[in-house]
Amino acid sequence: MISPAPGESETQGIGHAPPAPSEVAQQKLPTRGINPLRSLAAHRYLAAAVAGFIIFILGPPLVYVKGKHYFQTEAALYVSPRFAKNLEQDQELLLESNSQYREFVQQQVKTINRFDIVFAAMQKLGDKRFLWQNRNEPDRVAAERLQGQLDIKAVPDTYQITIGLEGKRSEGLAEIVNAVVQSYVATFRDEELFGSKQRIQALDAERLRILQEIEAKTARRTELAQQLVVTTFNDSNPNPYDQLLLKAKDAYAQARRQRFEAEAQLASVDAKQRTAGGDALTSLAEDLALRDPGLTSLKANLNQRRAELLTKRSGLGEQHPGRRAIDQEIVEIDTELERMKSTLVASYSRMLIDQKKAELFKQQQVETELSREVQEHIQQATGFATGFQEAMARGKDIDRLRKRLDAIDDRLGFLGLENRAPGFIHVFALARPPLIPSKSGHKKLALMVLAAGLIFGILIPVAMDVLDPRIHVVNDLQNVLGFAPAGWIPEAEDGADIIARDCRMRLAATLLRDNRARGSSTFLLTGIKPGSGTTTLALDLATEIGRLGTDALVVEANAFRPDRRMGESPGLNAALAGSTSPMVMVLNGSRLPPRISVGDPGPERRLSQIGGMGAILDSLRARYPIILIDAPPLLLSGDTEYLAGIANVTLLIVEAEAVTKAEVRRAARTLERLAPGAAGAVLNRVRVFGFGGYYREMIHEYETAVKVRPSILFSPWLWR
Repeated sequence: MISPAPGESETQGIGHAPPAPSEVAQQKLPTRGINPLRSLAAHRYLAAAVAGFIIFILGPPLVYVKGKHYFQTEAALYVSPRFAKNLEQDQELLLESNSQYREFVQQQVKTINRFDIVFAAMQKLGDKRFLWQNRNEPDRVAAERLQGQLDIKAVPDTYQITIGLEGKRSEGLAEIVNAVVQSYVATFRDEELFGSKQRIQALDAERLRILQEIEAKTARRTELAQQLVVTTFNDSNPNPYDQLLLKAKDAYAQARRQRFEAEAQLASVDAKQRTAGGDALTSLAEDLALRDPGLTSLKANLNQRRAELLTKRSGLGEQHPGRRAIDQEIVEIDTELERMKSTLVASYSRMLIDQKKAELFKQQQVETELSREVQEHIQQATGFATGFQEAMARGKDIDRLRKRLDAIDDRLGFLGLENRAPGFIHVFALARPPLIPSKSGHKKLALMVLAAGLIFGILIPVAMDVLDPRIHVVNDLQNVLGFAPAGWIPEAEDGADIIARDCRMRLAATLLRDNRARGSSTFLLTGIKPGSGTTTLALDLATEIGRLGTDALVVEANAFRPDRRMGESPGLNAALAGSTSPMVMVLNGSRLPPRISVGDPGPERRLSQIGGMGAILDSLRARYPIILIDAPPLLLSGDTEYLAGIANVTLLIVEAEAVTKAEVRRAARTLERLAPGAAGAVLNRVRVFGFGGYYREMIHEYETAVKVRPSILFSPWLWR
């Protein structure tokens, strides 16, 4: 049994008969596999030619023709860290920390290429949309493509955001970027003061209502002046009635005004009577609640606890179990503070309402008493007093409404100015048409060509190895024949002598075992193609068999191509012709085993009287237990087919990397047709070195008798 190379099947003894190709086992054994280093070493000139052709011949014109220049332009926006209001301060627009400012900047970076903004920019281009939009391209597709091409980023350590665009043409890049900038700035101004248009509309409606009310009150006051025959309504005008009525009316008027004030105060805090515009009750109640000693003390304690919890939470991760408990306790603290505040606000609200109701009730009682006192005097002056007081009231209402109208006009002016104010963001620099390319595509394409050359320079040799139909290793031969070869012989290389001697000894031992077990004495060695090494193998096997203690004879039956090493003698052809005894033709010496040369091959290059070969072999068996017949290639010589019928065992010598799998199958079918007594195969001249060689470690073990330490990739502990 000859030891196979690592990763190959075990070779076996000589079979009794060759199996038919249809009987070959379906299960295939692993072969050489893919090894780029081995492929490159075997096809290094092809790899260099392919890589050189792609890199130096195809590459330069491809890079020159397909390489493009790229132009780039960009605009810059300035993001102010604070909102510089023109007239008033708006707390909603303050960025109180650097982190808030950075978050605001990143939000704008993500907003600039929003679809509606980019789509509006495409609309702004108008007739110049062809600068970006392709012919027959839908607007949405063009806008989405522009979304992906915009390069928007915040400039580190500055207050700027840049909006860039890259293209193969310089025309139109600046116009497209500037359109996007203008669309974004316009959208941001609309969204910066959220609901400003709705606020202005509400203020305009309120202003119109106040103007209508002033007009109505002025008309009524004019009517009262005509009825009372007065030109002005002024407190300095003398009263036409006696002093008593005047005093009574003054007292009554004062009481009445105080009642008005009480009603107004009640109306300002009572939700049932309060008109739209402000919540004074809540403000007063919250003010009282904030000054409440109990709430202040509770807030101080809970805020201290909250600060401690925040400190503990700062070192915990999002999934830490303790963080969830801390977050829950913080929520409970905030909820408790809000509940206490809401309770105090509700309590103070009720107290304020009750207080105002009591005050109103007091003022109403005073007015009632004064009314009863002046009732008897008022009959004569009812018309005048009523009209005069109404006119005075109308005048005060008109003054109050005009003040409110002035406040509304001021607010409308503020909002109008803020809508035109620069706000947080304004244009820092518009994009300018690029004059020179920012980068070139030639370098990138050249690198791609270089990579393609190297890749194909590796892939093609590997593909050739994968598609190689030749027999390389023992498993290839076994996969074709369907049975394990009887042995294999390595190529004659430096360092392979030890392995070669061992393989020859194993094959010789196999022949001796077959001789002892089955009585096989005649072994026919034939190749598939000329130069398969059958003569050398026959001589080496005979020498090895002799070293094992058994005489072996090599008979050269290869008239197709005689070997000079067999010596000069009449040879086998003379013995077949009957001119001499076969034993006389045996040559010895020259450090070669006993042998019989073929003699004169003749013009036909075949054995002249091959029919007598059986008798000659019978006479030789009496002296030599093992006879090795060196025959011509099986597929080229009829002599070999005849000799296969009289030999005990036919050994098919397959030269590695010299014959294809199809040729081996053809030889196997020929052996099947010949039906020899027994058949086997030997793979000759197998390469064991080079990249991916099989026997480096084994040769080292042969030479040193020490086991080679495996690499870490094949260490047993790694695969346990």
